[in-house]
Amino acid sequence: MEKSNKAKTSLINLIKKGKTISSRTLVLYLVAFFLLFHLIKPHSVKSRILNYFEVPLDYLILYSEGKEAFNKEKFIEYIDYFKVLLDYVPQLAEANGILGYCFYYLGHEKEAIQYYKEAVRLNPNFFWFYYDLGVIYFKTQDYQKAVEILQTAILLNPKDTIRLIGMSKILVNVGSRSADVNQPVNLFNFAMELDHRLKIAYEKSYELIVLSYYQLKNYAKLKEAILEFIRYDLTDKEPFYYYAGIACYYLGEYADAVLFFKESSQLNPNRADTFYYLGLTFKELKREQLSQTTLERASLLKEVDKVSATEKKDGELKLKIY
Repeated sequence: MEKSNKAKTSLINLIKKGKTISSRTLVLYLVAFFLLFHLIKPHSVKSRILNYFEVPLDYLILYSEGKEAFNKEKFIEYIDYFKVLLDYVPQLAEANGILGYCFYYLGHEKEAIQYYKEAVRLNPNFFWFYYDLGVIYFKTQDYQKAVEILQTAILLNPKDTIRLIGMSKILVNVGSRSADVNQPVNLFNFAMELDHRLKIAYEKSYELIVLSYYQLKNYAKLKEAILEFIRYDLTDKEPFYYYAGIACYYLGEYADAVLFFKESSQLNPNRADTFYYLGLTFKELKREQLSQTTLERASLLKEVDKVSATEKKDGELKLKIY
């Protein structure tokens, strides 16, 4: 009787929190809940209820893609809703991940980290939980933890993440409706889109590991990581050549630094920092005239673009639901 009353109370709370989100979904959930709760043993309900339940995430989908403005009230609604859902299904990793996402954008970083850590614990093979946690650590300047979590992330098989999204009633709802929430899902296109997004995110993870080692001034590890990543089929290798040059410069490996900076400048001739450090490297090599010319070019480029490429990259960092 006590369990029954507790479950009914949770359901009532869930309905109250979800009224503004989707009445149709809640009606379906209500019917499913009572059928399952009264026909099946209570502990079986927890593992089966999601087969009858789709979470309406339209706003979060569009917000994550930059198609909706920030709405504090909507984020609070989702937090209230998924907290109640976790009271009923505490092992639901996706709910923890969504709560982490929402808490982060409401400015509650500690809570966001805790929810993402729990999501990782519950589902250790899902790339996006690690990625978002790594981004939070990076943006809060906890670079060592960023490296640790992202190094774990890049070792995960992306096919497992795609498979897990397809199995999740919550996340497949996100993915299947991200392009147009009013159109039915095309499973092949959905899988291809997921694969593309994962490729971009894995590359971003490599870059964040590199940037973290740079911030930690661990130039030996920085060089080691870059020499590993640069062998991959990367969309943009320029940042990796640049930071390889930085690593070699601070390690006193000036000849190698010149080679890496030249590779960087060929791919991006407008990065002022590349020419600045190349000029300093020439100076260490006693090539004074070449050093002066290169430093002058760096100064001119800096006047045109006063925001460093590193600062721009940091500003573009966003969490992802998938």
